[in-house]
Amino acid sequence: MTKEEELAPEVFEFLTSINLQKYLNKFTHLGITDLETILELQDFHLDAMEIPLGFKLKILKRIKNVRADMGLSQPESRRPESQLSSRPEPAKTPVKSALKSKTTEHVEKLV
Repeated sequence: MTKEEELAPEVFEFLTSINLQKYLNKFTHLGITDLETILELQDFHLDAMEIPLGFKLKILKRIKNVRADMGLSQPESRRPESQLSSRPEPAKTPVKSALKSKTTEHVEKLV
């Protein structure tokens, strides 16, 4: 077992599962030493690591499959805005409610 395999057994297993263990040294050198970190990788990370397109696609597909196997959903930070749940409207403050009541009373007196 090499130093990198001992340092990052989850990374070694992940890369071996897609026959890309030749990138183990690159991953560990960049601090990617566990599955949790791998599962956060996105295409721009792999571009920065200078992983060739075909291998990048294999890695991203495996990440997607591992996340699904583990019952993990896609992180919210990776979802398109159209898929994000709408944020609840902020609660009305007592001041705003009071102003609205006063305005309504004033309008009703004018009518």
